[in-house]
Amino acid sequence: MKNATPAFIAWLSSFAIGLATALVLLAIYFLWPEALSLWVVLTITLITFFITLLVFYIALERFLYRRIKLIYKVIYDTKLPEKEKSGTINLKEDLIGDAEEKVRDWQEVKLQESLRQKKLEQFRKEFLSNVFHELKTPVFNIQGYLETLIEG
Repeated sequence: MKNATPAFIAWLSSFAIGLATALVLLAIYFLWPEALSLWVVLTITLITFFITLLVFYIALERFLYRRIKLIYKVIYDTKLPEKEKSGTINLKEDLIGDAEEKVRDWQEVKLQESLRQKKLEQFRKEFLSNVFHELKTPVFNIQGYLETLIEG
């Protein structure tokens, strides 16, 4: 179940719960045949399946939307792309894979920005030290001339 979509997880979970419900109801039917009919077993199983499918689908959609929305807010500095602003997501897509790819792209951009900032900081330090050195030399020369004039 590598890279399963949220829709697949909802279907699979609902199928498992529907199957478990069917097995329990069939056991009751075979132990006490007068308690249930096969139509009741089938109806309850189908209703359980569709209700759990709906609940899981909606819960996964809301849960993933909130989590991925938070990731995109961090990545895009609280500005979501138009696709993510809609409020709904397509659970048949590989949402986690898309978010992971965008996080990697964001990480690469931030790394490049960090390296650029370090280079600019180094340049600034070198520039200021050169400026101070160039200013210091004439000031000391003038100071020396003034001391010479004062001392005669």
